[in-house]
Amino acid sequence: MKRVVTFLLLLLCLNLTAQQAVKLQNLEILTINNQNQLPSFISFSSATNRPNIDNINEWFMKHLNANLDFNLVAVGRIIDASGAAHTRFKQYYKGIPVEGSMVNTHFVNSEMKSLNGNYYTELNVDISPSITEQEALNMALAKYGPVEFAWQNKASEEFLKKIENNLAATYYPKAELVIIGKDYSQLQADFRLAYKFNVYVSEPLSREMVYVDALNGEILFIEELIHTTDVPAWAKTKYSGVQSITCDSTHADSFFL
Repeated sequence: MKRVVTFLLLLLCLNLTAQQAVKLQNLEILTINNQNQLPSFISFSSATNRPNIDNINEWFMKHLNANLDFNLVAVGRIIDASGAAHTRFKQYYKGIPVEGSMVNTHFVNSEMKSLNGNYYTELNVDISPSITEQEALNMALAKYGPVEFAWQNKASEEFLKKIENNLAATYYPKAELVIIGKDYSQLQADFRLAYKFNVYVSEPLSREMVYVDALNGEILFIEELIHTTDVPAWAKTKYSGVQSITCDSTHADSFFL
């Protein structure tokens, strides 16, 4: 009996794989996302399977097996020097933005010629937080230890209010609920509901986007917002001979102070 069940399950998996292959074989797939095996660049040479702006979500459901919670929302459009139009979409899952998602569509003479980007067609995420925003923030800040946060610096807070012309402006982190893969994984099984905090530290200087699991408080990912490319070097000075310095690099053999 166990062998029969195993055999039937195998047949079911093969059937689903075959159905997906049939859907994909009519598309001109140029590149595949190596992590989740979803097409990341699709070209449309004929009008047969070409989507348009109005039916793009239905197209993903039909051709790429996107589930009913898959939703792309247009967030920008530009027209380049050649007259081609490019519309950018952000993915939402049950109304919550998906971090790392972006689909770019490319039109010539009102016909979509290609699309590319990162998207996630079969997310299955619990979107009911088990901890509060304040609890999540406390967990995020605990990792910093004895530092001075920007919102604790009176001069920084006053300057922010001045440049934004807003007396309510503050560096104190305000959470946004998002969907993100743990460690920024693109495997669909790794995605979680998270609180996203912009944490600005005055001393020692750092600024990071911290993602806290909204169910258990785990730090899922930290994105550095301040980057440096300091390179140790030696310089021949006019009065002090050869001295060690720190410079920046623009290319492998090009540096500046």
